[in-house]
Amino acid sequence: MKEYDVIIVGGGIHGAGVLQAVAAAGYTSLLIEKHALASGTSSRSSKLIHGGLRYLESGQFALVRESLRERAIHLRIAAELVELKPFYIPVYRDTRRRPWQLKLGLGMYALLGGFDPGTRFGAVPKRDWSTLDGLDTRGLTAVIRYHDAQTDDP
Repeated sequence: MKEYDVIIVGGGIHGAGVLQAVAAAGYTSLLIEKHALASGTSSRSSKLIHGGLRYLESGQFALVRESLRERAIHLRIAAELVELKPFYIPVYRDTRRRPWQLKLGLGMYALLGGFDPGTRFGAVPKRDWSTLDGLDTRGLTAVIRYHDAQTDDP
């Protein structure tokens, strides 16, 4: 019986990504998939390749750094499949976090990402708020833009 260094169960986007990473690292690997590769998991996902912004609040700085590093690798080696997308954080009068707090957090995010272009952020000018589809401007005090990545796999 053949032996493998790594056996991966599931051939969705994550399984395929792990397979690519371990193969590139020189490990022998086997991927086991019940159906055809990527036969449905990707269609049910947000397809985000996020930089780990949500981990900042709980102080998981190493995880944020790792997520940003992995995202940068995806953007570099799979530029035809992965691209940066703007995300918007609306701040209303009753929003718990104030714009300065969000900017401080995004500044830390940029620092952890080595100030990579993908970690740029800023306030959206009030004159541009009407261009943001579906945004309720009643009680809106600020809009902060940052970037994350998304894949549009075939």
